Amino acid sequence: MKRIGMRNLKTAIAVFLCIIITRKLNVSDSPFYACIAAVICMQSSVFETFKTGKNRMIGTFIGALIGFLFALIQPGNAMLVAVGIILLIYVCNVLGYNKSISIACIVFIAIMVNLTDKTPLFYSTYRLIETFIGILIAVLVNYFIYPPKYLDNLHQLRLDIINALNKLSHEKLFDNKDVDLSTLNKQISALENLMKSYIEEIIPKKNTSNKIADLQKVLKLSKKAYSHLFMLNSLNSVCFLNEKNLLKAKLLFGINEQASTSSNSDLDIVYNYHIENLFNILETLKSSYENN
Repeated sequence: MKRIGMRNLKTAIAVFLCIIITRKLNVSDSPFYACIAAVICMQSSVFETFKTGKNRMIGTFIGALIGFLFALIQPGNAMLVAVGIILLIYVCNVLGYNKSISIACIVFIAIMVNLTDKTPLFYSTYRLIETFIGILIAVLVNYFIYPPKYLDNLHQLRLDIINALNKLSHEKLFDNKDVDLSTLNKQISALENLMKSYIEEIIPKKNTSNKIADLQKVLKLSKKAYSHLFMLNSLNSVCFLNEKNLLKAKLLFGINEQASTSSNSDLDIVYNYHIENLFNILETLKSSYENN
């Protein structure tokens, strides 16, 4: 049975707090908009939560402003609603806030269609306040409650990549056939994306510059190793290790073979060039991991 994730639990906590806080503050009759903001803004990282919240706040402000102006003319008018939607999308695109378009339209429609006994200014202002409360709660919950363990995940990804490179290199040497690089490619992409999220993260990072530099080095070497394996796959011929690479293969994988007399062919030279570089990368990655 799949366990309940932390993002799931943190979203529920944020919604719970939105309901309690909006009721205590008597912000409005319903905490609906605050809860929706909290659900949408709760992301896998504090930075992503903040960025999503910013886009939502901008969209809410634009939608509330135009909704307020159009509601002064005639709330509920279908033609005005249609014209307002066109104007909203145009304004958001011109200002570069295309990720805020959906929420801007939702807020605008809410003001134009739901306005009953409240004034346009009152209704628009309270939509802004509720949205802000929901965003603030989502950011705070994500910041203080079980923040993402980036370094643990990064170190695990690094180990997975090193193991994958060793396994693929071993298969290439013994089987001398194409190896599947798709999983390795996904792992390298995951490491790159997670590093980007960690560097951008709002959570304070103390004394981690050396760790980040080391992980960036691992990422760079992993990409080079992938390239060498890709090139080895493209050599559609049986190739042989030279004496230098045989010695390294014995140290890395414990194989015990003799160098082939055919190792001076053009393909063997290219093959051994990529193997040598791949072995150097494996040694560097292994040393880097053992020193951390």
